[in-house]
Amino acid sequence: MNLNRPSLRTLFATAIFLSATLGSSPAWAFWFGTVPNNGIALKESASDSSRTVESLTQGTRFTAVDQPVNGYYRVRTKTNTGYIDASLIDAQNPNQHSSNLSSRPQAQAQTQTRRRPTKSNGSRWTVKVLGGVTLSNPSDVSAVLGSTSLSDPISLGFEVEYKTSPDWRLAGRFEYLSKSVTGSNATDQNTYQLSMKGYAFTVGADYILTSTPKYVISLNARAGLGKASLSSVATPPSGSTIPTGDTNETDFSGTTLTGTIAVAAEYKAFNFCWLGAEGGYRLFSTSQSAYTNGGSTVYGSTIWTSNGTPTPVSLSFSGVYGDLVARILF
Repeated sequence: MNLNRPSLRTLFATAIFLSATLGSSPAWAFWFGTVPNNGIALKESASDSSRTVESLTQGTRFTAVDQPVNGYYRVRTKTNTGYIDASLIDAQNPNQHSSNLSSRPQAQAQTQTRRRPTKSNGSRWTVKVLGGVTLSNPSDVSAVLGSTSLSDPISLGFEVEYKTSPDWRLAGRFEYLSKSVTGSNATDQNTYQLSMKGYAFTVGADYILTSTPKYVISLNARAGLGKASLSSVATPPSGSTIPTGDTNETDFSGTTLTGTIAVAAEYKAFNFCWLGAEGGYRLFSTSQSAYTNGGSTVYGSTIWTSNGTPTPVSLSFSGVYGDLVARILF
């Protein structure tokens, strides 16, 4: 028998690897797989900080121990032995074929049962919490109050994502946006407290532009429905009072289509948590007239009317935005 042939040398090395690795294991099982992407690190030990033995190329075949340790599989390639982050290969090798190296019932039962994923090996479901600022100011609202404009809106939200493949994620997102200002109108000398709120529910997808064991950069797009409202509360100047029976609050409200397109960069802070930032452009604007009954009984509503007829006002959160994000695996 000629052991110099490559195929026999590989089998012989694999047998030694399995014998050394699994000899003391209560369930001697292993499976075969291929590396899904270029640049996956083969580590010296089962640790993120461990030295990289080799940067594997796509399509490299390996033999792996059935159960991960500390989120890593111990594997053998044609040239090296080491550890691979389980989250990088679980989704790529869904039909892992375990091979039983023992006749013990415990090992047989284990190899017949497909392994359940854990938080450390790349769950498909994640929840992302996000919050930040949108650079947006409605010009017509600013004009009504002269040089004073609404503050840039603060946004808070969350979304649920499902990873359909190594390159794509589907997502549903809910966001709350809010901005306010206090300003005076030069014509009637009243002081106005403006409060603008927005609610948006969108769905969309993420495309993974590049990924490593520690970093992910993605392009995402969302589209859906939004509702915006504006409340204007008028306070008369010193020495004046609101007429008896009048209210001093003018309200606007409307729904519109909304959407975002953005780039996100995330860093793996823990096995179950990624932290990062998202930046892009938000489209969220509608034009509505105030509910004032012609301005006859609402004190201060005349600044929102023209000859007694309510004037449409832009309720807008459109603009460039930036969010900090935290993604939690579950």
